[in-house]
Amino acid sequence: MSLTRLWSRAVVCSALLLASTACADLLGKGDRDIDDDDFDIDVEYYGTTPAAEVKSAVAAAAARLEQVVVGDVEHREVGFTNPLDVGECFGLPAGTFTYTEKLIDDVVMVVRVDSVDGPSTILAHAGPCLIRDNHNNETVIGTVTIDSADAASMVSSGRLTEVLTHEFLHVLGIGSSWEFHGLLQGKGTTMPRVTGASALAECRGSAGGSGVCDGAVPAEDCENLGTTSCGAGTLESHWKESTFESEMMTGYVESGSTGANKLSRITIGALQDLGYVVDFTAADAYTVPAGAAALRAGESTVQQGQLIAFDRVRKPRFLITPQKVLIRIGQP
Repeated sequence: MSLTRLWSRAVVCSALLLASTACADLLGKGDRDIDDDDFDIDVEYYGTTPAAEVKSAVAAAAARLEQVVVGDVEHREVGFTNPLDVGECFGLPAGTFTYTEKLIDDVVMVVRVDSVDGPSTILAHAGPCLIRDNHNNETVIGTVTIDSADAASMVSSGRLTEVLTHEFLHVLGIGSSWEFHGLLQGKGTTMPRVTGASALAECRGSAGGSGVCDGAVPAEDCENLGTTSCGAGTLESHWKESTFESEMMTGYVESGSTGANKLSRITIGALQDLGYVVDFTAADAYTVPAGAAALRAGESTVQQGQLIAFDRVRKPRFLITPQKVLIRIGQP
């Protein structure tokens, strides 16, 4: 974290002219100080505290993305005018878990380990809960659920950090906010595509996918997957598996050793298309697999080992204005 422009909570209170009682509450909540240079990911846990190995993977995923996203975004004061029902973003009954009077810089990942669907199907699910009302609509708070039936196996296989990095990218808007930003083309058709200029340029350039990314980047359409299941949580919210295979933001975990799922310049470009300041040098080495153009045209079916679905993706639920007003934009 840069120390050149670090604001204390007391300075923020003074600058924002908060009421003395609000400042007292804010100063007592232990929020991270406001860093006006870097992008900071805070993590909180809801429910049972995870095992140390899970918490270590969560921290590693957050640190990985702090290397990728490098520009500060506007802080937000949440729950000062009315509470934010974070529990609703987990699918919990209204009022189960709320935020009141919390200062957030830059994003908070609320992580929960709970039952989802049993072992080896959906490993986790995630998405933005609260986004900013500004020209980029960056995420303020996201929710991440790790399937308790898969947590131990993901730890033992070394895949949990990659899975969580994938989920945290959904929280930041990859797949979950494409439609909200007007970047998803062909929704409901056999050729959904993502039109962001930076992701397209990286696919056609550094990733060697000029034959695939002919005007946009292919999103998952659930074709060419053989007998592998592909549901609504994967459709149109990931890169196309049979085209991009080992890229981290397809909807499936690749078989193989730790590090098999690559965070490429395509995904980093997609973050830039969502308005984040990014560092492309933080990307993993990746090229679009040979033959991907034929697969994109539907001429053959991907032949791989068993694919396991990463997740199902949640869309943004609430928006917060600079005046601290919460607006519902999604359905419970």
